[in-house]
Amino acid sequence: MRLGCPKCGARYEVPSAEIPDTGREVQCSACDHRWIHAAPPAVTATAPDTAPRPRPTDPNVLKILREEAQREIAAREREAEDRTGAAASRTEPVAPRRALLPEIEEPQPDARVVIAPEEPERSGFLIGFVIALVLAALAAAAYLWSAELAEAVPALAEPLAAYVEAVDSLRRALADAVNRTP
Repeated sequence: MRLGCPKCGARYEVPSAEIPDTGREVQCSACDHRWIHAAPPAVTATAPDTAPRPRPTDPNVLKILREEAQREIAAREREAEDRTGAAASRTEPVAPRRALLPEIEEPQPDARVVIAPEEPERSGFLIGFVIALVLAALAAAAYLWSAELAEAVPALAEPLAAYVEAVDSLRRALADAVNRTP
C-alpha cells in the first residue's frame, strides 16, 4: 500500500497488513508530521484487479523501520517519565500558563479603562522660533542700552564695549556689501 504525507508529499510503500481496518497513526520520517491513515476499502471478488501490484518491501528495510519505531517509542516513554518525574519533584502543582490569564470574553469587574487627557501637540519649530526671538531681543537690548548697563554695572563695561564694537563692525560689513552692487 502506498502512503503519502499530506504535509510534505513524501511517498512510502507499506504492507497492507500493517494498516488495520480501523486505521493507524503514521508519522512521516521526512517532516515528522503525524496523521491517521485509514485502510482502503476492501476489494470485492467480482471486481477485476487492475491496480498495479506494489513491489514487496525489502525485509531488511522493514527490520530497520521496526527498530527505528521501537527506539522512538522508548525515547517517548523516557521523555514522559522525565516530565512526570520533574513534575512530581515540585512541591506545589503548576497551573498551565493559559489558566493564569483571564478569558478575553469574560468581563472583568476590577478592570478599569483610564483615558489620558489629550495634550495639545507642541511644535518644535514654534518653540525654537520663540527662543530665537527672545535671544535676538536680548542681544538688541544689550546693544541699545549698553551705556546704561555699563553705568549700572561697572564690571560689564569692558565686555559691553567689545560687544558693541563687534556689532558695529558687522553692520559696516553688511552696509558695504549692500552698497557694492555690480
